[in-house]
Amino acid sequence: AAAAAALPPVPPPPPCVLSTLQQRIFRTIDCSEGGDMHDLVSLDSIPGWQQHRRSSTTVYAAMPATLVSALRAAAAQIAVSDDMLLLAAVGASIARFYKEKSVCICMVVPQRDLPGESDMVGLMADIRLLAIRTGGLSYLGLAMEVANLVKDRLWHRPPPMALSEFPFVNFEWTDFESKHGFRQDPCLRRGTEALQNPMKIAVDQPDPTTWRIRGGFDGRIYDFQDIDRYFTILEDCLRAFLHDPLELLEVEAARSPPEDVAPAAGGAVGEVAQ
Repeated sequence: AAAAAALPPVPPPPPCVLSTLQQRIFRTIDCSEGGDMHDLVSLDSIPGWQQHRRSSTTVYAAMPATLVSALRAAAAQIAVSDDMLLLAAVGASIARFYKEKSVCICMVVPQRDLPGESDMVGLMADIRLLAIRTGGLSYLGLAMEVANLVKDRLWHRPPPMALSEFPFVNFEWTDFESKHGFRQDPCLRRGTEALQNPMKIAVDQPDPTTWRIRGGFDGRIYDFQDIDRYFTILEDCLRAFLHDPLELLEVEAARSPPEDVAPAAGGAVGEVAQ
């Protein structure tokens, strides 16, 4: 009995990794922000570091069924998917907006890039940099170039400390087909778009025949004239794909500060939420 009393206490069992992972998944599904997120690893804060915050000005632009149908027909005519044509139009509009012949945009790409990672079961995705080069290309050439980049996964890993310095583009498509009795039900949220980049262009689908663009712009960099100028450029890019895809994509060589840029005449930005 004396020998048994001298034994040291039994240490607590190590945390169950699978159980912890399951809790994190539940928190992600429930969108819960409370609770201790550091279950296995404790992180020490870095003195003097603060989360990069931006002042977001949000614009909603509706693309009616007639425009979506015309864009899908134009995509089929040049043998690219409709999302690649729209991505090319958004990339061209960003290049013309920044007055640069080559720009990099951040995108959420499906699956992982390393060998074997795409075979894992789960909803895996990465954020990658996609280079949009417009020099010497027509709108048709840019659409084919973008389709080739995405098909061959010719994107790049972004630098972690500079990820928030690039424009962010995201396509949030909805599968409207009913499979095994289940279908996706899109939730069209409204309000101010969360923004960590200078600008964010997200495209979603309210229904099978229409698209919607949610644009977020850093209010400390871009004013309403700049936002109006961007959507005017986007409309011009879409018009080029519909009427003259062989038109040469011209980008102004010099880049002017935002406050010195005059808005294009006749532009419409749609509905604004700030």
